[in-house]
Amino acid sequence: MPVTVTSDEVNYLIYRYLIESGFQHSAFTFGSESFINKTSINGSDVPPGALISFIQKGLQYLEVEAELQQSGEPVNAAPFGMFEGARPAVEQGDEDPMVCETAGADAPDFADVDISVLEGHKSEVFAVSWSPSGLRLASGSGDGNCIVWGDGSKSGPSSSRRTTVRGSDSTDGEKSDVTTVAWHPNGEQYVTGTLDGKCRMWKADGTEARALAEHTGPVFSAAYSPTGKSVLTASADGTAVVHDATSGEVVQTVRHHKGPVLDAAWRNDTQFATCSADTTVAICEVGRAEPLAILIGHQREINSLAWDPSGTVLASASDDQTARIWSAEKGICLHTLDLHAKEVYCVAFSPSGPGSRNPEKRSLLASGSFDGTAKLWDASSGECILTLGTHTQPVYDVAFSWCASFVATASLDHVVRVWDTASGACVRAYRARGACFKLAWRSTAAELAVAVATGDVVVLRVR
Repeated sequence: MPVTVTSDEVNYLIYRYLIESGFQHSAFTFGSESFINKTSINGSDVPPGALISFIQKGLQYLEVEAELQQSGEPVNAAPFGMFEGARPAVEQGDEDPMVCETAGADAPDFADVDISVLEGHKSEVFAVSWSPSGLRLASGSGDGNCIVWGDGSKSGPSSSRRTTVRGSDSTDGEKSDVTTVAWHPNGEQYVTGTLDGKCRMWKADGTEARALAEHTGPVFSAAYSPTGKSVLTASADGTAVVHDATSGEVVQTVRHHKGPVLDAAWRNDTQFATCSADTTVAICEVGRAEPLAILIGHQREINSLAWDPSGTVLASASDDQTARIWSAEKGICLHTLDLHAKEVYCVAFSPSGPGSRNPEKRSLLASGSFDGTAKLWDASSGECILTLGTHTQPVYDVAFSWCASFVATASLDHVVRVWDTASGACVRAYRARGACFKLAWRSTAAELAVAVATGDVVVLRVR
């Protein structure tokens, strides 16, 4: 019986690929134009990475077909790929300064006693965030729910002690994803943002404190200011909004960008930065109509931002295959970090150097890329110190431990790796049941939370 594939099935596979690859705004547009919400496809029946899996299997069949004669005898065929002759290559002079040869399969796995799997979500988990005390862990999922694991007691996160809130009003499963969650500095309140544009502030016990209904498109980022006075949200509708964290009222709406605002980050209690698909970064101040600076240099959309602990420099990650380090005061690019071979999706500064809890250690920047590597850079000189390169699929997140001794990487290859920042050695590895989207280190202990595509929230203890 011939195998048939409908256009709805193809569209759904593409839609899921966009979601899993981090192209949230593209997924939203494609889903709307292809009427994904009107199909009868049950998303839970489609495994993560389905599109790539189908393509790989098809290529394997074509390769076998190309390398066998009609008699079944093999022939000496040229290297085979989706595009003839297209093979990744490193040009002379562009070699990475250091690749960690010992950081692969020899890295020890986490012991069972050091792994806790929190089960409760029914779809992908996109966001994880520890409360400042480290006694609660919040997670946001494609099932439209945010779960707070733990009741604030010293026993910490637990499947048996949890509070679930509904982050979205939508009954459409494809629009209800909780995409971001962040805690208030006092640990007694948190904020959620969803794909349908809704933001809500909640008390730790699950009581809704305020609904923030300003956005008209998917919310990609939400964060409290350092003192908790304000909440900053960024959306595909092209705006970033500052809300009063007590009343929920809009303090300021930023409309400087000409495309979706993909990330926003506080510098201090009054200044913040936003980045957009329009290739620019804006540094803004609460109460000021015009931005303090517009940073221009990237050639494609900018995926994420990070301030260093001192607030003097800002890092950005872009689809143009570079990360950049900018001077906040001068509004200029200090360093262009251009050693990645594909899109750079995430950046994070170490909690070290001036203004940090580890001032005696030098400041580092980590970047994660769709080329399957993460890199560590000297934040002052822009020099690439280490290349952490054993993932087989895109690196989706990078995160430093509170002591700055470890950096973790999460990948769509289902693997989380923990690296020693001094030597570049992979000290632990964990294979999840699905793609790993987000990481969060506990601020009071060497514990790492992982958001997994299967709906799991995993807590790893690094010993």
